[in-house]
Amino acid sequence: MISSRHSWRVILGTLLVFCCIFIITLNIGKVQVTFADMVTVFLDKIKLSQSFALEVAEQKQTIFWNVRLPRAILASMVGAALSVAGAVMQTLYRNPLASPDVLGVTQAANLGAGIAIFFSPDQRC
Repeated sequence: MISSRHSWRVILGTLLVFCCIFIITLNIGKVQVTFADMVTVFLDKIKLSQSFALEVAEQKQTIFWNVRLPRAILASMVGAALSVAGAVMQTLYRNPLASPDVLGVTQAANLGAGIAIFFSPDQRC
């Protein structure tokens, strides 16, 4: 059995890794938005950037607020939802090896996608 002190260390370490990766994903893209730019954009949004001499271009602000931040938040939420769905599936069937492939969920999703593609109107006309 893992001690509670060890489990808290694992949880905090995992949370730290998640936060680091989340910040890194905000910088990935064609336009480089550095960490200093991100801090300036946040401070500008809450009206505290008056003391900073660093000016962030309007293009970087738009990319950060309208593209990168929503993409990173949505990816985090999807990952959390998938992990919860997997844990629920394993708990419901009392099988630690339960997966969508084993239980037929993947095949049902493929069938649904095939039916949707078959009955959707053709957009190439």
